[in-house]
Amino acid sequence: MTDQERIAEIREQCEAAIVLADELHTERLSYPEYLTLRNGLDDVNDLLAQLAESEKRAHDARNELCLKCGRYHEAHKGACDGCRWRAADE
Repeated sequence: MTDQERIAEIREQCEAAIVLADELHTERLSYPEYLTLRNGLDDVNDLLAQLAESEKRAHDARNELCLKCGRYHEAHKGACDGCRWRAADE
């Protein structure tokens, strides 16, 4: 089988898959279960976005300002002399 024949076969399979996917998509839209699942997936995406935002806020809360040097804890990793982060990290 030549490369051109393989390419033609793959194209035919892709076109058949696209037609099949379109048929399944239109059939599934009529089912209430599909609509419920689709709405549930939208809710999951919203919850994942809220979780990511919450994790960012938690990380920001841990990245407090140093009371001695005024830099963020994550920025200097206890580098200033006598910094309270150095004592906390040890």
